[in-house]
Amino acid sequence: MDLKYAVIGGGVAGAYVAWRLVTSGAGAGQTRLFEYSDRIGGRLYSKKLPGLPNVPAELGGMRYLPADHLMVKSIVDHLGLPTQPFPMGNPKHTDPNDPKSPVIGQSRNLLFLRGERLTNADLRDAAKVPYKLAPDELGLSPTDLQIKVMKQLAGPDAEKLSTADWFKVMAFGEPMYKIGYWNLLARCLSPEAYHFMKDGGGYDANTANTNSVYQLPATEYGDVPVEYRGLCDGYQSLPLTLEKQLGDNRGLPTQKQAALSHIERIKGGYRLTFKRTRDIDGYYQIPPDPETFHVTAEHVVLAMPRRSLELIDWRGFETNSWLRKNLKSVAIQTAFKLLLGFEKPWWRDLGLFAGRSTTDLPLRQTYYFPSEEDFAPKDGNKSALLLATYNDMATVPFWRGLEHAAPFTGHKTAHTGDADPVPPSETPVTRQMVEAAVKQLGELHGVADLPAPYTALYHDWSADPYGGGWHEWQAGYRFIDVIPKMLQPISDERIYVCGEAYSTDQGWVEGSLATAETMLQTHLDLKRPEWIDKKWTLGG
Repeated sequence: MDLKYAVIGGGVAGAYVAWRLVTSGAGAGQTRLFEYSDRIGGRLYSKKLPGLPNVPAELGGMRYLPADHLMVKSIVDHLGLPTQPFPMGNPKHTDPNDPKSPVIGQSRNLLFLRGERLTNADLRDAAKVPYKLAPDELGLSPTDLQIKVMKQLAGPDAEKLSTADWFKVMAFGEPMYKIGYWNLLARCLSPEAYHFMKDGGGYDANTANTNSVYQLPATEYGDVPVEYRGLCDGYQSLPLTLEKQLGDNRGLPTQKQAALSHIERIKGGYRLTFKRTRDIDGYYQIPPDPETFHVTAEHVVLAMPRRSLELIDWRGFETNSWLRKNLKSVAIQTAFKLLLGFEKPWWRDLGLFAGRSTTDLPLRQTYYFPSEEDFAPKDGNKSALLLATYNDMATVPFWRGLEHAAPFTGHKTAHTGDADPVPPSETPVTRQMVEAAVKQLGELHGVADLPAPYTALYHDWSADPYGGGWHEWQAGYRFIDVIPKMLQPISDERIYVCGEAYSTDQGWVEGSLATAETMLQTHLDLKRPEWIDKKWTLGG
């Protein structure tokens, strides 16, 4: 055998698995990490833009919840990676002279829905909400409407139920997990309330017709303040640090631009066929006449999203009925991000400091980030980053339709130096993208003439090998049973699956790390590290 362990997928799950196998001693000198593209990180993708040395541009994952994401917090603390708050609103008090007055928070952040502009504080004023809600829905925010349905189906203590409890809940005569979430909401709310939840919630995926047991209890943007944190050097610094330490601890060099195409069982293990990828039209793809190479391994870890798994030719996907069915147990949700850099944070003049504003325009969500002045106030650099559009599903095609126009060139500022204001990227931003975003930002914020952005960056996660930005459980699947079995889907095969897709924390790094660590302990017999938070349990 060439290897004892072949780890496929250089995202955070794969980097973590390879790092654990090598640093634990179980796979030192016998483990190799393989990655489809030319970079480590997967859907963690952090860049630094000219004039913004202290504000990472996050094209993928950007934050975590320390109180809930115990695996992320544990590994970040263990590696000593510097973190910073990721505020979701203005941290100031409503009365600057009274430290006991309520914090402004998200109350002043905006919603622009059906041509009407309002703040989060306005959501409970039925006269200001441009939806014809039913009498018992008036004055309820999108999150309130979600909680209303929860209590309608599971009683007044619905917010305290565990996932296992929700699988026992019956709705309209059948187990709730068998009902699509959109179908469920259509029976519990008026059509206008559903559209209010979809439009005002920011994500199309949050009201998609996926598994009701997974979707209904999730209330990420409630009124209770939640602490988020981000990594000072960008979220991608986590898998990059893991890969570096992997190499420093007798790990074999990572093999990049290597797409696993075929798995064949042989005596003692597996023969893996890889095709070398290259950059084609901005994305790493398998060319028509690819160079191939082969590797043998005793164990194969597929740390990959659903679409990447589907691209592999392996007999197990065809002959094992359970795996064939449950590979499709998650829906792939498309996602797109466009970031713009401005010479100053013009949104602060409107009382907007952090968090997000939402709209039913193709922008969907806009996030406000710190300015350079927040980090180095004496430098005179007020450059600031705006996540102009963070959208998914239905609105992604709007932005994809602008991908092939003339490039956006930006302009130099006093703080970009000699650098190109729009640095080379996998997929160059177009002028039409930026013009559309600026026009919609003006409508969202009620500003006629916004300043021109000097730099821009975007990424569309729809292309192979990702297929989308995250996953959600399909209706009809008892995912609490699927998750543990997917770690080793065929009991007599030494092939393992981990990552965000088949987890209880889809769309979060926590789901990737939790499935990876659970797989390592339950199937590869690694001992639990002492640095993992004692409150974390196998399976997450």
